Amino acid sequence: STQTVKTSTEVRHLAISCHFTERPGVLANIVKVYGQKGRTIIFCNTKAEANEFATNSTLRGECEVLHGDIAQKQREITLSGFRTGKF
Repeated sequence: STQTVKTSTEVRHLAISCHFTERPGVLANIVKVYGQKGRTIIFCNTKAEANEFATNSTLRGECEVLHGDIAQKQREITLSGFRTGKF
C-alpha cells in the first residue's frame, strides 16, 4: 500500500544549494531572514559538521549544537532553550 506523508502546515522546509565554504554564511542569512517569527532547526550530515556550524563566527551565539556526543543533561538544556526561544 502507498502511504502519504504530510508535514505540518506551520513548518517551512528550505533546500538551498551552495558551495560548502559558503554554508555558514548562507545558513546565518536564512536564520536571520526566516527565523524571526519562529524557531529554526538545521540538520547536518555529521556531528563534526554540526559542531563546525555551531562554532562558526557567523552563527556562534545564535545556535546550539545537539547530537549523540553531547551529554544527556546538556541535550535537555539545549532542547529547553530551543523550546523557549532562548537561541
